[in-house]
Amino acid sequence: MLARTACDFEDSEVDSVSDDILLLGAAEQARRIAAGTLSPVELMQATLDRLNDVNPQINAIVTRSDTAMDQAQDLEARLEARDELGPLAGVPVAIGRAHV
Repeated sequence: MLARTACDFEDSEVDSVSDDILLLGAAEQARRIAAGTLSPVELMQATLDRLNDVNPQINAIVTRSDTAMDQAQDLEARLEARDELGPLAGVPVAIGRAHV
């Protein structure tokens, strides 16, 4: 089965996504974080909430970081301090393993 896109979800499924921030592309999430209109903590919480909702059915994430929320909070502090950060700072990323 191919990955689903935002267009593949029924309206009821989309409504359950926190303010649709999880349906934004990574570049738009990063732009909003850099502009201060999206909190990295808010985005991480929405990501973790969605993961908790759907992962039991799809079992896509086997191991997750115990420090993800701490890292998001640290990043938020760095943003407030106007530290220079990378272009995708604050955007949650899942890393997969290929079995070959």
